Amino acid sequence: MDTPDYRYWMALDRWNRSEAAMLLDNKDPDKHRGAKLSSPDADHIYPDARKIYRMLERFSWASYGGNEYKTKERPLYIIDAARRMGIAVPEPLLQEAKRRQERDQPIAEQPDSVSRPASSQTKERATMLKLILALACGGYGMKVDATRNLQAKSMRTDCERLGIPLDDETIKKYLDEAKALRRAILAEQGPYNAPAASRGSS
Repeated sequence: MDTPDYRYWMALDRWNRSEAAMLLDNKDPDKHRGAKLSSPDADHIYPDARKIYRMLERFSWASYGGNEYKTKERPLYIIDAARRMGIAVPEPLLQEAKRRQERDQPIAEQPDSVSRPASSQTKERATMLKLILALACGGYGMKVDATRNLQAKSMRTDCERLGIPLDDETIKKYLDEAKALRRAILAEQGPYNAPAASRGSS
């Protein structure tokens, strides 16, 4: 019997592309270790798994944000990507994925100032931080997942030109806070529930 142990596979933190393609094709990767889905020869033996493999290979993992090299190995994101590409995910695998997401519910690292809003004041601050992040990315070309805020100098110059001076450290502080808020929101939503605008498009 070739049916995979989906509970076991969903307990793992990483899948390689061949494992993912086999699982999405309702096949047990452990029983098909010799399959070379990267080879055109697989078209005759594993036609569906080969197609899934090629679709995963060409998927825009950067649309999820973060480190795409890690994202493309994470089971929950692989399953979400498959659904976005119209691949039929086996129902038992989908159910295990939902259980895994409910168990994990990652708690994002974030400063106290960006914890989920509990009052109108914190809601207003969260709104302000969202606007800051959108303007920094859209107006100054800031990369939302960059570890350094290289646009702070340009923003400081524009503030000075407008007569509302701010120093680099203050600007960086708010940018870091805004990025932390975004990470917290996306982590809380998970890949299934994130709005299309946050996930991007493939």
